[in-house]
Amino acid sequence: MEGLAITPDEKVLVGIMQSTLKNPDKAAQKGDLTRIVSLNLSNGHTEQYLYRQEKRENANSEIAALTANKFLVIERDGSFLLGGPKKANPNAQKQVYRIDLSTGTALSTIALSSSFTKDESHGLLIDGLTLEQYVQKNGWDALAEKGIKPVSKKRVIDMVKEVAYAHDKMEGLWIIDDQHLGVLNDDDFATWSTDGKLEQKYLDKNTVDANRLYIIKKNLLGE
Repeated sequence: MEGLAITPDEKVLVGIMQSTLKNPDKAAQKGDLTRIVSLNLSNGHTEQYLYRQEKRENANSEIAALTANKFLVIERDGSFLLGGPKKANPNAQKQVYRIDLSTGTALSTIALSSSFTKDESHGLLIDGLTLEQYVQKNGWDALAEKGIKPVSKKRVIDMVKEVAYAHDKMEGLWIIDDQHLGVLNDDDFATWSTDGKLEQKYLDKNTVDANRLYIIKKNLLGE
């Protein structure tokens, strides 16, 4: 779990997994289905929702609450816009999305049947497949036909377009008010490992990576 937020009324904790689960094995992890978990602090009730990433093997690095149902989520890949220790990638993805939990299917509401079963170790199964396996094999439309939909998402900020974001990681969100958002990178102590050898982490040929806080003016609620 990479991100944790509490709703403004301080009644519900919401966490998001960084990547697709190894459920039931490593092969299932190479997907775009990730999970969100909520915990009601008053009664202990937990719930799960699905979050669909823009492409396989992305990372969800943070979640922050706007309202009881609406949250901001960092979704990113691991590439460097200007090269870094890798090749430059002009299509680097460093984005913030607004999601609405109320639009996603709460997995506890799915009635068990001959098709839907529940496994103690792997959770809800569809025709014997975990949700991760089912989407990999059949796709999201097939999952929707089974009555399960991910939470809705709308892109709020593209950090590459907004500020030419050169870092590989976005790790922190700071909701200053409904018109201003702080975004913080993770510089990994300005280090990088290539074939097990520790190296300096660069953003381009000359610039060492460092922590930086970006303040972005944007209508976060979208209202």
